[in-house]
Amino acid sequence: MSFGPPAERLTDERIILAVGLAHMAKKDPHGIHPHSWVELKQHFSERELMELCYIIGHYNGMQMVNILLDTDVP
Repeated sequence: MSFGPPAERLTDERIILAVGLAHMAKKDPHGIHPHSWVELKQHFSERELMELCYIIGHYNGMQMVNILLDTDVP
C-alpha cells in the first residue's frame, strides 16, 4: 500500500527521532549515547521505546537472515 511518494524531508519530531534510533541501532547498538536516550524519553513513553527497540531489532534480524539466505524479498 502506498500513500504517494515519500516526503523530501521528515518534519515530525517523533518520526525523526525514531528513524535516528534505527540508524544508531544498526550502526552500533551498544554505542547509543545516553543523551540520545534522554531526548527519546522526552518524546516517547517507556512502552513506546521498548516497542521501537523490539521492532528495529526484529527488522534488522530479518534483513540479516535474508542476506544470509540470499533471498529476493520484495
